[in-house]
Amino acid sequence: MALLTGSIAANAQVLPWVQEAFDAYQKDRYQEKIFVHTDKDTYLAGELIWYKVYCRNSLFKAVDFSRVVYVDVLDEQNNFLLQAKVALDKGSGSGSFYLPKTFKSGAFKLRAYTNWLKNFGVAAFFEKKLNLINLYGAQEEVLSKPERYDIQFFPEGGSLVEGLDSRVAFKAVGADGKGRDLSGVVVNEKNDTVARFSTLKFGMGSFAFKPLKGHSYKAIAKSVQQAIVIKELPSAKQNGFVMNVAQVGNGIKIKLNTNTTASTAFLLIQHGQQLTLAQQVVFSEGESNVTLDHAQLKDGVSSFTLFSKEGLPLAERLFFKRPSVQLQLSTTFNSKIYSKRNKVDLEFDLHDRKGKAGQGDFSMAVYQLDSLNQMPAQDIVSYLWLVSALKGNIESASYYFENDNSGANEALDNLLLSQGWRNFTWKEVLEGQKPVLKFLPELNGHIINGQIVDPTGKIPANKGLYVGILGKKQQFYGAKSNTAGNFMVNTRDFFGAKELAILPQKEADSSLQIKLWSPFAEQFNAWDYRFDAPTLNHLNALRQRNMAIEAQQRFNAKQWKVFYSPTVDSSIFYGKPSKQYDLDLYTRFPTMEETIREFIAEVRMTKHQKQSHFKVIGEEEFLEEDPLVLLDGVPYNDMDMVMAFDPAKIKSFAVVKERYVYGGLVMEGIIDLTTIKGDLAGEKIDPHTLVLDYEGLELQREFYQPVYESEAQLKSRIPDFRNVLYWTPNLLFDVQGKAKASFFTSDQIGNYVGVIQGISENGIPISSYFNFVVK
Repeated sequence: MALLTGSIAANAQVLPWVQEAFDAYQKDRYQEKIFVHTDKDTYLAGELIWYKVYCRNSLFKAVDFSRVVYVDVLDEQNNFLLQAKVALDKGSGSGSFYLPKTFKSGAFKLRAYTNWLKNFGVAAFFEKKLNLINLYGAQEEVLSKPERYDIQFFPEGGSLVEGLDSRVAFKAVGADGKGRDLSGVVVNEKNDTVARFSTLKFGMGSFAFKPLKGHSYKAIAKSVQQAIVIKELPSAKQNGFVMNVAQVGNGIKIKLNTNTTASTAFLLIQHGQQLTLAQQVVFSEGESNVTLDHAQLKDGVSSFTLFSKEGLPLAERLFFKRPSVQLQLSTTFNSKIYSKRNKVDLEFDLHDRKGKAGQGDFSMAVYQLDSLNQMPAQDIVSYLWLVSALKGNIESASYYFENDNSGANEALDNLLLSQGWRNFTWKEVLEGQKPVLKFLPELNGHIINGQIVDPTGKIPANKGLYVGILGKKQQFYGAKSNTAGNFMVNTRDFFGAKELAILPQKEADSSLQIKLWSPFAEQFNAWDYRFDAPTLNHLNALRQRNMAIEAQQRFNAKQWKVFYSPTVDSSIFYGKPSKQYDLDLYTRFPTMEETIREFIAEVRMTKHQKQSHFKVIGEEEFLEEDPLVLLDGVPYNDMDMVMAFDPAKIKSFAVVKERYVYGGLVMEGIIDLTTIKGDLAGEKIDPHTLVLDYEGLELQREFYQPVYESEAQLKSRIPDFRNVLYWTPNLLFDVQGKAKASFFTSDQIGNYVGVIQGISENGIPISSYFNFVVK
């Protein structure tokens, strides 16, 4: 018996090079985990989808790493229905989608990811299913098809080995990807029964099995609908290792068997981005037993890997330690039963088992329960602790947290055996492979990426670009292409739909073509969702919801279009100018030439080959070339166009009289002109400028909720058919762990549920629910 009593730090002599390789590997691969809370799971065309994004590190704690998250909604053919760029502040962001009336009803996939996460593939993205129904468009006929089954087998530890007792997990699913109950037998090539099995929960189960040399095996299973499934079992290795892990009381027993001559091996336990335990194990007559104390493991999913003394992985499996309940969220009502248009007052209390107050980042939705919308299929607790560490769609993940008994624990172990994975390979770790990082983290704001090509298709390098963002808040950026012609523009506080004005820095480069790349990922996971098509049982709910949509669009259309103005940094990119002229304080002249000659002492005008040029006078000398000239943030290369501006429309004239380096570009001073209204005042844009529409970060829509305080409001004849009564992406708790929320019920009677999702300051995910009735 080998007893693990030390951590990796206390066993530095054990496989130190593996630890060093693992640490180096993870250092280059900072992990982000994302969860999205939507106000519900099923929507009709014309409704709003409200969502809150939580982006955390591997310990579920908030950090200011990525400042932008991308959210998109895809159909089954991976066509984009909706897309948004959402600002993150300390790992939190929120937004909303208006659901158009142009799609076919079906199952859709909502994804969320950062630019950084794109380096690690779509398996690192957050995904959830949305059921979207469009009563206005063509409806696809949902035909009943013969039930099809599939069954897969997963030996514990990774492989079957001849002559060694093993445990084999299996998963049986139907055409919709959901588990199916069945039972069956394992037979050899002579059709002799050697094992029996049956599902326990969600189509999964496990059975004991010992493959023998010279034999082949297949499973024959029958569903409750009498469908027959025949599947070959994985082939057994001639030589190898088998791992069995079992929880015994407060301990964990790991049984290791081999039919090789190996006398020693090494057991490593990894949790997230850390190695938590490492120990040499000694085999006696092909067996070694290791006992762990439960307290030695961290909460959540850990990976147990057996290594040879040469550092080759031999067997591996996952283990889950249930997180201890450290925070409790309670809800107090002013009533449990309400009438129409009643006020609902809620108070919340967040505390630990010792009564200490908690704080954190929380969102809350209150919606009507009906045949279309039930309890949410996903919650932040089960997702962060479990689902995000596994592969594929997890059916009813909350079941494993709501139930803590022998049956649920066995079902959880079957899940880990059948859907376990890791997001790296030990070969990459041990060989010290560096990651190929094509996508930079957006540490300050959205990065616009593109490429420059010349008219012949060749890629010119080291070409400068001026990029202006048109709007009330003037923004200007510089960028320079690399040897591949690629460039990037690091924006800040770029919100809403705007126009970009992109101009080559040098007039000689005006023929260059500029392409912008989409920031949305165009790689996709396999489709794993099926549409829950409405039936006659949903008819009444569909009618009510459709009537509610029509009423809200008729009476509340303006309220749906109210957006918050984001708080942004209004300072200009170059800071304080060397000199700024308010032209209203001077005698106005009819031309720009006269205005500059009379007042602007820092600028001189010249003519060369009949073209106008500006020279900025520096502290000691004239700067060499034309300066950067901006009009309301829009760049100009053609100085004759600048000379043709109407000075009566110019409010201010700012000059930076030093060389200025910005975005990799060197500018020979800056002339910054601002019109009276900041809207270009009808002046033409440089003809070599590429002007295009571009969506910045999403503006925050205000959640509309009517108030029924007065008698007149209560008796208003405007219908109120809201089925989502309340949404907030920021449920704020004070230092005493208290929070409050108030809203009014609508004219829709029925059962309602409140769903609170969030994460405490110290990284504990929390989900809480409450119910009330409107009569």
